[in-house]
Amino acid sequence: MSTELVANDKRKNIGKHLFTVAILADTHVTEQDGKSNSPFLVNKMANARLSHVIGELNHNDHAFCIHLGDLVHPVPAVLNQFEQAVTCFNEKISHLKSKIYLVPGNHDVGDKPNEWGPAGTIKEEYIDLWTKNFGPHYQVIKHESCHFILLNAQILNTGLPTELEQRIWLENYLQQNAHARIFISIHYPPYLLDRAEGEHYDNIAEPGRSWLLELLEKYHVEALFAGHVHHFWYHKHIDTDCYLLPSTAFVRQDYSDVFHIAPDQTMQFGRDDAQKLGYALFAVHEHGHVCHLIRTEGHIDDQLIESNTTRKVLKAPHPRESAQTSLGFDMRQDWLEHVEITPTGGLDEFDRKTVRNDYPLMALWEMGVRKLRIPLSDLSKKFKLDRLYDLCDQGHELTLFTYGVPDQALINLVSKHRNLLNSWEITAPIENIRAVSAAVNLKALIGLPLFFSKLRTKEDAVAKGGHYYHVINHGFNVTDTEELEKLFSLPLVKNIFSGVVFRVGSQQSAVLAIQQAAQLSFALDIVASIHIRMGSENPAQAMSNEHWTANRVAEATTAALAYPKVNVFVDTMADIDRGYFPRLGVVDKMFNPRLGYYVVRHLNALFARVQDQLVVEEINESNNAMLITLTQGIQKWWLILPNSDNELICLEPLIREHLMSKQILIFNLRSGAHGVFPTAKYLDDGLSLLFGKARAVPLLVNQI
Repeated sequence: MSTELVANDKRKNIGKHLFTVAILADTHVTEQDGKSNSPFLVNKMANARLSHVIGELNHNDHAFCIHLGDLVHPVPAVLNQFEQAVTCFNEKISHLKSKIYLVPGNHDVGDKPNEWGPAGTIKEEYIDLWTKNFGPHYQVIKHESCHFILLNAQILNTGLPTELEQRIWLENYLQQNAHARIFISIHYPPYLLDRAEGEHYDNIAEPGRSWLLELLEKYHVEALFAGHVHHFWYHKHIDTDCYLLPSTAFVRQDYSDVFHIAPDQTMQFGRDDAQKLGYALFAVHEHGHVCHLIRTEGHIDDQLIESNTTRKVLKAPHPRESAQTSLGFDMRQDWLEHVEITPTGGLDEFDRKTVRNDYPLMALWEMGVRKLRIPLSDLSKKFKLDRLYDLCDQGHELTLFTYGVPDQALINLVSKHRNLLNSWEITAPIENIRAVSAAVNLKALIGLPLFFSKLRTKEDAVAKGGHYYHVINHGFNVTDTEELEKLFSLPLVKNIFSGVVFRVGSQQSAVLAIQQAAQLSFALDIVASIHIRMGSENPAQAMSNEHWTANRVAEATTAALAYPKVNVFVDTMADIDRGYFPRLGVVDKMFNPRLGYYVVRHLNALFARVQDQLVVEEINESNNAMLITLTQGIQKWWLILPNSDNELICLEPLIREHLMSKQILIFNLRSGAHGVFPTAKYLDDGLSLLFGKARAVPLLVNQI
């Protein structure tokens, strides 16, 4: 098959960027810095964490800011503490350089109407307090032909006069602007997983829920933003992208039940799971939008801001954006599963809530990864299929993998969802390739790129001089030139398959193997799908070196940027901490970032949007680091990958001969901090210049 048929990008063009809105939620400011009326210790950090966010926003371009509610933690029923917290909040946001618009939350005006809620419900006098302190409790912001509507969710279903006023106002406004681009901000989300789910503490009850959802449907609202839950979730309601945003202050610990591991003891049973804290930079484009999630990691005030560096956030391109990266991940864990949350007696007591773990998705968006390799089980249930279609609308590209000669039921399933998939990998013994080719030689599959992966046998391992283990092994080696030449000399194979799967074992250099696979596939006029193995060759040996993992994904990401016509799949996204081949991923079992996550995110942020081709020029190694020399247009870069974090690394022997300028630009691929430094001082002091003799982390150096 001609490689031209592999261009299978279904993403719509969202056009040029127009402006960005900063959106934050649930700051829960207390009555005094470092103090709180809450029994949870982490709440004392809320004020300082907001100060950090304000400082960061002041260094990142945005047109205005929206706060989704729960500005303060003390509720208006405790008036003295509430008013002190209001004063403290207003003082904090006075330092924000942009205009901020506020949505009332349940801590600000009282809970939605319910009998079992733990706090006082909304009443007119609480709304009057809000109006006195913050202004209108529902309003609209018009900006460059876009309409951002801010609503008071707490008054729905109350029967208060203000509920009817808001209802009439919203219906009239939407009718008058029926063809405009509409974005709605609200505190309570209409629902968490299913529009038909029962009422609980974290959604809007009927009939208010259906009233709001029908308006979203009727007027094709482009996006809805909600807070309250202190976690990230995304779902699509008909035409509306719904983003439930994390808090800047603390995490709702009841939802820690979604993970298959207990929170670390330092996390206060999940409430101080700081890596899940953050806000959003919402980028509006001509024909769509992207939502960039920004983790604050619980930083306070100006914590971790390095001298001589900028606080500007490095954002990798979202899957909806055009980007030159072919890197993807093998989604081994069930990333689409529904989980029932145990009612532990805090905010819900009488039933379980059903949710999904969307932190894998959040990490993918943040890293700029759109390509995903999925098993057949992800097509097996309607709720999973519906989810996959929604994610394809967000720009994701899906590669299905299966084993054996496809039967008619499988072919019918793939044909039915042909538009969902970007490619299909089929693994089988090499002697079955004619049978596989005949089975998939169908009109219904024309245009779907097909890849063949060879099932490797015990004899293959012995022939290669390797040790045989009782485990599954598949994929061609990059040295299988003769076998592949013979295979693609067969007309049936050549006409059916776009390419093959290559396996890159843990003892092989990822960047060199990807280079070889790209060159071999070009020579054969096929496409390479390259699997980067993160586990040991020995199934009993754990790969638990975080630096090795980060360096390997750095190699894979760099090579994927340099060779965008191949597909590169890292075979482990989240840690595998049990079973065979235990190994680290780029996120842990709580789906919090590891070092590899930051490396992928920042490399894609720096290179994936640039049109000039990235070129790997040279690879060198010393006793303590790998150095990859890169060029992109007239720019020259050095990717520095330390082998360990236990020593101060001076790379003078590796890079002095290459540096011709007096200054260099250094990017910390862990923190994203970057700045310009004197070349001589950097070489003399090693990494201590940027890190004060702290951990050695992957760096990117640019000669300027």
